[in-house]
Amino acid sequence: RAYGMTPLRVNTFWFTIVLGVVFLFILLYQFIPKLNFTRCTAVSFAVLFCALIFADTDAMIARYNIEQYKAGEVTELDTDLLLFGLSDSADYVILDELDSIPAGGARTKLNSHMRSRAESAKMSLKDEEHSADWREWNYASYRTKEKLIEVFGK
Repeated sequence: RAYGMTPLRVNTFWFTIVLGVVFLFILLYQFIPKLNFTRCTAVSFAVLFCALIFADTDAMIARYNIEQYKAGEVTELDTDLLLFGLSDSADYVILDELDSIPAGGARTKLNSHMRSRAESAKMSLKDEEHSADWREWNYASYRTKEKLIEVFGK
């Protein structure tokens, strides 16, 4: 709690849940021998893996860390993690929360990096209009670029 949330902590917690489910099936298998242990474990893993992938954990990590910083639970906001260690979906959260972050070094650093990203986003959106390859596009990046331009102007 003193250091905030990180992707490593989220993934470790997820893996702990997976192991708990596996141990639960091992326990059930002791009392119900006809239980197909392999199938149950594989299906549970697939469901939990999909939950991890589609949960947008980077945005949740960014939102949690910013909220903890604003509440005074964390004394220092890890701006390096927010800016460089998370995906574009975290940038979207940073932009939403930027005005509510208390003034100081963290807000100044986030603001300056977001301004430089807004400049590159303007150029990137122009390039995407001329790009014919659909594989280069993703929604998180597009949404973040639009938000950067909205917040920092055209």
